[in-house]
Amino acid sequence: EEGGDMYDLLSFTSPEFVERKNTKESEYGYRGKIENIKLIAFEQEGKYGLKDKSGNIILECKYDKIKKSSWNGRGWIILFDGKWGAVNERGETLFETRYEEIKEKYEGGHYIKKDGKWGFCDADGNYTVDCIYDEIENYSSEWNGFKVKESGKWGYIDDNGQIIVPIEYDYISFGSNRMLRVKKEEKYGFFNLNDCTLIPLDYDMAYDFTSSHPNEAVVKSGNLWAVIDTHNKFILPFAYQNIDIDDDNTYRVKQNGLYGIINRDGKVLFPFKYTSLGKFDKSGITFAANHERKFGYINRENKIVINFIFDGANNFEGNYAVVSNGWDRDGVVDKSGKIVIPLIYHSIHIRWDDIVEVVNRDDNHRRFLYGMFDL
Repeated sequence: EEGGDMYDLLSFTSPEFVERKNTKESEYGYRGKIENIKLIAFEQEGKYGLKDKSGNIILECKYDKIKKSSWNGRGWIILFDGKWGAVNERGETLFETRYEEIKEKYEGGHYIKKDGKWGFCDADGNYTVDCIYDEIENYSSEWNGFKVKESGKWGYIDDNGQIIVPIEYDYISFGSNRMLRVKKEEKYGFFNLNDCTLIPLDYDMAYDFTSSHPNEAVVKSGNLWAVIDTHNKFILPFAYQNIDIDDDNTYRVKQNGLYGIINRDGKVLFPFKYTSLGKFDKSGITFAANHERKFGYINRENKIVINFIFDGANNFEGNYAVVSNGWDRDGVVDKSGKIVIPLIYHSIHIRWDDIVEVVNRDDNHRRFLYGMFDL
């Protein structure tokens, strides 16, 4: 099926063919050996059905489309007369073909649409959320519920359809640590699903609690940024023009137009002297820019490892980084500062295993020319 919507059909005319076709992991989106696959789709005169491995018809060949459950391999989604339904791995009906659209949830179950409204069925066909919402989303099983939209507003319901967060917000996003970021009337706050408490919508901007920093989030009031915890206690006050949380419990912050690094107590670890400052990589190196807007590289001891001589710089990817000296003047340096690709290219992309793609403009023919370096 065009666009990958239908999985390849298998012929039963040759057992060897069936066995060979199912050696690929990608067949039917199912990761398993042929002996673990109970049903296989087949086609006759433009209609589809299901057979078992012995060739016995399990599902009548009358459906317009059949596709294997992509994520858990436990069933099939079927289309008949413009309506979608589903059967399990034994060909038994999970739910009838009466839905306008079906979307699979990553960890099992189906979003179902009927009469223009969305609901949810679990992997066994049990209805948990009625089809009453304009939109429905779930990030992962960690949440044990769904983000739903009704009449232009968002809220949050549990697995049984009970409203946990009122459907009154302009925007809701999933963060880490079961923290929902909510927006209403241009103000941001958070809803803590762990104890069902609301962090008031006092902020002009807020970023999610993330998997790398599940207990802290960056928030903004006016022109200044701060860091709060999951109970709205301040880790850093509103004193900074920008804040980036790093992985070692330090913060890259901007104050009076210059960047430095501080710890959770506000102690200055790197002085505020950089006009730009990147995130340290695993080797402890990052780019920085001085007051003249020249870029170089420093280490975690705030020592210069590559002099500030470039107009632009990017973080290292492995052993190499892309640097520039103006428009159409990109090149590559290694960690010793040696220029390994001259700064003469329109753009450069480090791909993988030290393979570098370079691009130049051919203005005479109005085209781009591509090349590759193996460093």
